[in-house]
Amino acid sequence: MKKLLVCFFFYTATCWALACIGYELLEAIMPQGAVFGRWYRMILYHYQHPYQYILLVAVCYGLTASLWAVFFGHLRGRLRVISICAVIAGALLLASVPGGLLWALHDIQAGFVPPEAILVGNLLWAAGAGLTFGWAILALSVPYNLAGLVMGCVVTHLGEKWLGKR
Repeated sequence: MKKLLVCFFFYTATCWALACIGYELLEAIMPQGAVFGRWYRMILYHYQHPYQYILLVAVCYGLTASLWAVFFGHLRGRLRVISICAVIAGALLLASVPGGLLWALHDIQAGFVPPEAILVGNLLWAAGAGLTFGWAILALSVPYNLAGLVMGCVVTHLGEKWLGKR
């Protein structure tokens, strides 16, 4: 259990720090600071609160990567590469549902409060929308997503090597 917690905090903190640094660097050089993808006429809460969305993904990555390190970190060769890619994909899939809920919370904070009778339905819709459309926002977030994929693979691999020695 101790190793799982150490792995979780290491992976979460490392992911969050690197993702925030990458975000800051890309925001400085991208046109209009557009780091994340967006749909036409989409409300851009992920531009207003980027660190909350980054932290949400970092926590989901920390959870999936720490479980991988404890139970599957011993894999080698192609299986290791495939399993690391599955960790990253799993973390993004896991983060989609709470990401949709976070979007709904930001919508409520902006003043779009639905009547109490439909609030639960609205939150369920937001969770489903996060799962349905979260991947598209990620796919549109080039080059941030590509840098995140490379760094995620490196951190997962090297982190397990370093944590395995402890």
